[in-house]
Amino acid sequence: MPTIQVPDGFNRFRVLAAREKFDDFVEFVGVDQDGEPMRQHAMHRLIWSFEAWAAAQGLYAGIMCPAGHGKTTQLELFAADAIGRNSNVLCRFVTSSETKAKERAGAVRDFMATDEYRVVYPDVTMVKGEQGEAEFTVARTGVSKDPTLGCSGVMGGTGSRVNLLILDDVVDARNALEKPGERKKVYQAFRQTWMSRPNSLSKIATRVIWLQTAYHAEDAAALTMANADSGWAWLVVRAEEPFENLTYEIRAGGRVLKSGMLPNVFPRSELLRKAQTMGRIECARALGNRFMVDGEQPFSEELFCGDPILPVEQYGRKVAYFDSAGDVTKARRGDTDWAAFCCVGQRPDGKWDLVDSRRMRGTPKRQAEFCARACSEVGVTALHVEAVADGAMPALVDAELLAIEYGLVARRCQPRRNKEIRIQEALEPRLRTGMLNIHAESHRELVAEALLFPMGGHDDLCDAAAGAADQAMLGGPARSRTSAKKGGIKRDRGRLIRKRPRVWEKRRWG
Repeated sequence: MPTIQVPDGFNRFRVLAAREKFDDFVEFVGVDQDGEPMRQHAMHRLIWSFEAWAAAQGLYAGIMCPAGHGKTTQLELFAADAIGRNSNVLCRFVTSSETKAKERAGAVRDFMATDEYRVVYPDVTMVKGEQGEAEFTVARTGVSKDPTLGCSGVMGGTGSRVNLLILDDVVDARNALEKPGERKKVYQAFRQTWMSRPNSLSKIATRVIWLQTAYHAEDAAALTMANADSGWAWLVVRAEEPFENLTYEIRAGGRVLKSGMLPNVFPRSELLRKAQTMGRIECARALGNRFMVDGEQPFSEELFCGDPILPVEQYGRKVAYFDSAGDVTKARRGDTDWAAFCCVGQRPDGKWDLVDSRRMRGTPKRQAEFCARACSEVGVTALHVEAVADGAMPALVDAELLAIEYGLVARRCQPRRNKEIRIQEALEPRLRTGMLNIHAESHRELVAEALLFPMGGHDDLCDAAAGAADQAMLGGPARSRTSAKKGGIKRDRGRLIRKRPRVWEKRRWG
């Protein structure tokens, strides 16, 4: 190794160690969110020992780690270190979206601009004019049209030669849970676009590393792990109650080769706090790396054993959510459809009770009357009306109709997430922690629906309860705006509704 000139103020032995071993490189160059030098935990050291072992065995390295345990920063530093060790390396960073890809490229570039990195690798220099938001090139002896580091979203990348392929959470909640139809697309992109890219003809050994958190049993990571002949070895690290230690196991060829325990990255109290803010299934997925399976039921009977509800007048704020039907064809024929109304009230201690839950079947006009009557009986202080029903169709009973016909000032809400995810995340963690109380005897119909969710025939009461809880406690994950405009409400019962793309018709009320 050539002699390294170490500037004053830097420890020569630490610089030499950073050049020799990646864990020492992380502690010398890396900084945490508070700007303090990073310290490699036993879990992180195990990850890189496993990766080196897998590369030596000619296997790709897959690592499943709990959410929030510093995986991404480790990968960014790994890319920076690989470039410093060999400036001719062709590295590709793949994430779940193009936006995240640009963030990864910027983070690697920032690490390489630090004084510590330049002390360890003084010969690495950026080539001017060959840098972009998601890629850059360093000075190198080899000739290649491809950038030194390129970052792409899993669905938006194109083929290029690579020697080091880094996959960072290419499966996320959006493409695995909220949009189930994208699971197959992500898996096909992973197989056909990215796994065809490692360049076995290069003089530099090809390496592939994938750090991921579990999401669904049919996503790309789960299918790859289940394939014993895929050429992957997997390290699975779990954090599970009572959170005394982390457990891990190493799998390859369909067999468990080794298992053991590690100390926690975070204090037990921190992991307990994280677990309490998640639902039961969400906690098992994010911290325990258990893949979700379609049909899992997030609600159990013990969640609905709360205190009886108080008289209505003893509650402070009372926030209601109305979910109307969205079948335009039925409405035009004068047929009936379902609508649900739920209201949560704030106790004197600050916690919330489900005060009222009811459902009816009727024409849009009857649904509007039903909502107005429920608001009057409960005495709601805030009403929210779902603006979109059945995925994309406009709701038949909207805030403007309620304002015109019944004088109710309501806010229109447009949910942005998959219904199953929305209901589970809004209700289960709050029921577990006691922030929301649903008394089974007072809401038998809703509880019966929740115990069958998501496989039951109805979910409209659960959806309305989730909407009320979100709007009351968080201000809601949905976009909201008041229906009453400045200067009065436009009185027009014949509002245009969208039936098909670019086809409009007058609304008819049953």
